[in-house]
Amino acid sequence: GQRANEQYQYRQEQPPPSQQPAPEIEQACALLGVPMSANAAEIKRAYRDLIEVWHPDRFAHNERLRHKAEEMTKRLNAAYQRLKLVA
Repeated sequence: GQRANEQYQYRQEQPPPSQQPAPEIEQACALLGVPMSANAAEIKRAYRDLIEVWHPDRFAHNERLRHKAEEMTKRLNAAYQRLKLVA
């Protein structure tokens, strides 16, 4: 009846799960500051820029900041590795 038609229409409005980006992809893009539509070259450029900014060697004079930079570098590496698989 009408209720079945409403449920069918609702289902059609939702993109299939295969077309929805995984949360970790969205998070990786956000961390690297690139749009979901970024290509491999854009992702690599953003990654390299951020690694240059956050490289722990830049903070050798300050243990606390060096530690923060190491943590950020780990996060950037993980995000880049994740996006390399889908770009």
